[in-house]
Amino acid sequence: RQNIYEIGGITIIEDCYNASPESMRAAMDVLKTISKSKKGSRMTTLLGDMRELGENSKKYHREVGKYFGTVGGKLLMTMGTLARDIAVGALEGGLAEKNVYVTSDYNNYELIGATLKDILKDGDVLLVKASRAIGAERVVAYLKENLTKEN
Repeated sequence: RQNIYEIGGITIIEDCYNASPESMRAAMDVLKTISKSKKGSRMTTLLGDMRELGENSKKYHREVGKYFGTVGGKLLMTMGTLARDIAVGALEGGLAEKNVYVTSDYNNYELIGATLKDILKDGDVLLVKASRAIGAERVVAYLKENLTKEN
């Protein structure tokens, strides 16, 4: 269910239908493959809450973040109340703290989009992945409207 867009020099992989630890890792593998095919690109991602994971939810979120750090991720933004654990895991996986952005309010998609617009660089590949209830596709819509070649 991935949609891939080229917008203003940024490749966006939109995968917002559902999210589980397995689908998150698989999507990050796609991100890695696409990033490797684009010289000078950075692996960047906006990851949101994975819903309905039960009592081990915090652990699964942390593992997903750690995976992103260990596969070469360069920049992480999170959205949602559980996504803070993704950020903790990414730090454990080696991502630099200055490259981790946490937003617990997933309804503040315009702020998330504006922040991404400011930090993304020409050639970056951005994966946007979260459970459907988070509405991460709103950030993609914002980026489609606001990313330009001058970015």
